[in-house]
Amino acid sequence: MSQCTFFRLTRLSLLILGLMPVAAHLTAAEFVICDATAALESAPRGYAYRIDNGTTTVDGTDIASTNLGLRVGLAKSFSPRGSSIGPIIGGELVLRRLDVGSGSVDTRAGFELEPGVGWSPHDRWQFLLLGVAGLGFERFSRAATEGYASASAKGHWTTLGLRGRVQYAVQRRWWVGAEVSWTDSPGTMNGDGLDLILRPRGVGFGMTLLYRIDMTPTRLE
Repeated sequence: MSQCTFFRLTRLSLLILGLMPVAAHLTAAEFVICDATAALESAPRGYAYRIDNGTTTVDGTDIASTNLGLRVGLAKSFSPRGSSIGPIIGGELVLRRLDVGSGSVDTRAGFELEPGVGWSPHDRWQFLLLGVAGLGFERFSRAATEGYASASAKGHWTTLGLRGRVQYAVQRRWWVGAEVSWTDSPGTMNGDGLDLILRPRGVGFGMTLLYRIDMTPTRLE
């Protein structure tokens, strides 16, 4: 996704944030989140890379065959009394696997913080807009192939982005959701004589399962 598209998404997010207080007065549903969360995601497959072996440097872009992830965590809302809109803070442990082809795999593990805001237009529906900021450890491995020796490198990654989610109560405490996100996740590694940068960036999609631990609102007085 281009920076222009990202800026359009940012402007749309700001518009949604601006309309939420108006919408809050049009509904009686009270916004409450105190959830244990689990998500399966297809993270951005497009990535940029830089490989430096000490004598030559190669830059380029490519598309991975898969970039699958698993996230588990907790989320909590802090709503004004009787309001259907309120701030949220969440945190998730993250595991992702980027398959770049030819036996090359990038594995990431870490933590993501998700501050944001949510709205309940109905007691069974909730809409969330979340910021994403994360960091963690990373390992790249390449199997030996014709013309290339096996190699591995280790390092760290960071991520910044936005995530939107709609979730529906299938039972009193159980919710399911669908989400779309835009993230930029550069990773820097070294090993086996290589300095390597991998930067997945773009749109991702996910499905979530949530369990509401507590139904009582936490007041933001």
